[in-house]
Amino acid sequence: MNGASKIGATSAMEAPYYFQFQVWGAGSKILSSSSKQIGAHQEYSTTHWSAPLKDKQGRISASPQVWFTPYFNH
Repeated sequence: MNGASKIGATSAMEAPYYFQFQVWGAGSKILSSSSKQIGAHQEYSTTHWSAPLKDKQGRISASPQVWFTPYFNH
């Protein structure tokens, strides 16, 4: 339990869009955050480092009407 969380997405869009990647802990606290533009039908993942907590979740947001497949592994 080293605090590493891998988070990513695969875009299903025909154009590039910006995505926001966040790892949240208990109490709705943002532990880490980053943003990245993902190209059409491209995949992106990143490793976020934070405290080695059991209760973590990944959140990915993008513009409305953007279709993507999320990925989170802590």
